[in-house]
Amino acid sequence: MTRSPAAAWSRTARLVVGVLLAMAVMIAGVAPAQTPGQAPPFRITFNVDHPQTGSNIRLVGRIFNTGKLEARNVTLTGEAVDAAGNLVASGATYVGIVAEDRSTGFVIPMPQSPRAVSYRVVVTGYQLGFTQPQSLAPVTDGVRFT
Repeated sequence: MTRSPAAAWSRTARLVVGVLLAMAVMIAGVAPAQTPGQAPPFRITFNVDHPQTGSNIRLVGRIFNTGKLEARNVTLTGEAVDAAGNLVASGATYVGIVAEDRSTGFVIPMPQSPRAVSYRVVVTGYQLGFTQPQSLAPVTDGVRFT
């Protein structure tokens, strides 16, 4: 039994269309999870821990990943700011992984400054899922006054 040229062409066309659709789905699956200018999916809460002795304070808190992708290589920077908004002290920590729709605790040690009137924690690096690493993300909603 031989196939007509039209039937062979139809089968080849369906195969090509199927391969193209599969490639389109795969490409869409690795597209960036965040468009440039879009705010990172993080929420930060923290308290300032003033120890009884020693010269360091600690910013103790949680970072919440409100997104739908796991965040990897998350790094945070704690900043102490004076009344004019100038940076007077800072410290950093590596958080690592924050699963999607979950939170992770952190502690950021930093030197005490008598000029500090407020503190903030900023996300300074992260990677969502398998996308390219992001750095200097503008997440600063964790400002607390002392």
